[in-house]
Amino acid sequence: MVPEIDFTNPHEPFTPIVEALFRSFIEDGSIVIEDQSPDEIILEYKAHLAIMIAEGTELHHVPDHRSTLWQHAESECDNGNPEIALTLYALWIEHVVNGNLTAGFQRKGYDPDVINLLIRRLNIDEKITKLWRAAGFEPLSNADTSLISRIMETRNAFVHYKWKGYDETTDQSHREQLNALLERAHALHDVFRSRENLLLWNGREDEIMNFHREDIKRHAEEAGPFIFGSADGEA
Repeated sequence: MVPEIDFTNPHEPFTPIVEALFRSFIEDGSIVIEDQSPDEIILEYKAHLAIMIAEGTELHHVPDHRSTLWQHAESECDNGNPEIALTLYALWIEHVVNGNLTAGFQRKGYDPDVINLLIRRLNIDEKITKLWRAAGFEPLSNADTSLISRIMETRNAFVHYKWKGYDETTDQSHREQLNALLERAHALHDVFRSRENLLLWNGREDEIMNFHREDIKRHAEEAGPFIFGSADGEA
């Protein structure tokens, strides 16, 4: 059976892959947004794709777990599992910070080996302060950096659990502290999104991504489903 992709279907599983490719051109600085119209940005993106196709460029999919980690953290929080939720929030933070630092330094022209070395060698506190600013992002507030450090400390205490017992009063106090931390952790989503949008998207992420999605849909309605191996299905 010949694989078929219908981009008019909002649940098409290939759509996130196409969006990730488009995002990569924006976020690594291959396409500079500035004051370009969405239409101009899409045309430049398609020009990049045409070159890649002509040169037979091999694409390598890099899994992005940020959205999944966030969703699972939120779910565990709603299900009343604060330790698990906080562990997932901490992992989400690490993925977000590393992903943004990679994009920021790519835009500055750093060699991938240098970027990887910086990310591997520095701890989270160094990444969200000095390295964060060096990559070009608007600094995080002292309250946010302190919160992130607290989340990491609490995660580490849970991951390296010592099977220490608590009396009922201490246990209740501990859970209240965890829930208060989770409530503050939730707000970090908008904090990171605002920094990403400003540096990587020139404050226009929603505008550009919505235009990109509509462009894919328009093309799909005109050309029909993409069929592998068929010239008629090419974008």
